[in-house]
Amino acid sequence: MTTSPQISITFDGLDAGQQQAVTRFMQAAAQAFEDKNPHALAAMQHVGASESGQRNNFNYNQGLMEGGDRIVSWSASPYKEPRWSIMKLYQHHPEPTAWVLVMLDDGRRQTEYCFALAPTEDGSLKSCYYIDRVKKKPGRKKGL
Repeated sequence: MTTSPQISITFDGLDAGQQQAVTRFMQAAAQAFEDKNPHALAAMQHVGASESGQRNNFNYNQGLMEGGDRIVSWSASPYKEPRWSIMKLYQHHPEPTAWVLVMLDDGRRQTEYCFALAPTEDGSLKSCYYIDRVKKKPGRKKGL
């Protein structure tokens, strides 16, 4: 285990139990970045993501880690779906309860990173993955 500089942490709207669960998750995530271990970060994700999604996520994380990125701050709050264009096609699964906005730093630039987190059966948190958004069927117009 390596020693990292102090990480800035903030919470907004989470109760004490949620704060503890998020803190445990983020301590493990910070250690994965410190150790440059994308396998450890992959093990912190809920099971069920597609093979291509897992591979893309792993490769992205590996690139960040090999580039020297480390977690320097994070802020946790109750999950609210981001207003990203990709969210028109996909949604997080399982349904997240917490959102963590992370700031990574490689010594040259900072990069935003995020985790959508959902509890497991034992109450610990794991990161969510994307699934296709369920499309609503168009309703029939009444009176026509």
